[in-house]
Amino acid sequence: MYEISFHFSSSDAASKIDLLDPVKTVQKKVNSAFCEEGKTENNGVLAFCKMVLFPLAADGKLTIERPEQYGGNVTFDNYADLEEAFVALKVHPGDLKKSVAERINALLEPIRQKFADPELQELAKKAYPAEEK
Repeated sequence: MYEISFHFSSSDAASKIDLLDPVKTVQKKVNSAFCEEGKTENNGVLAFCKMVLFPLAADGKLTIERPEQYGGNVTFDNYADLEEAFVALKVHPGDLKKSVAERINALLEPIRQKFADPELQELAKKAYPAEEK
């Protein structure tokens, strides 16, 4: 219904992130995204960082949260530095995905809250009636 027009996989329609997807659904979609360790080609998670998260970050930075035993949190001032660290295997795909899902959910939360208004839900039902099968 209300989706971000970005897919983690161009061949998988289920990888679309809906503006109203619950937190767990966003996490599941990001976790299932192709993100081969050390590779940038066809990497939708890195592409999302480059095209969405870095430009939307108020401070222009992205922090990858990870346990101290794996080096602790690391903050990147720009996409090029993130990509370089990813290729050098200094950022694990699992840590990247977790942080990306958290950032996406943070971006979507105000939308989810606003849409909780029953008046908006009713308006959406009228604008996008359920398809009869």
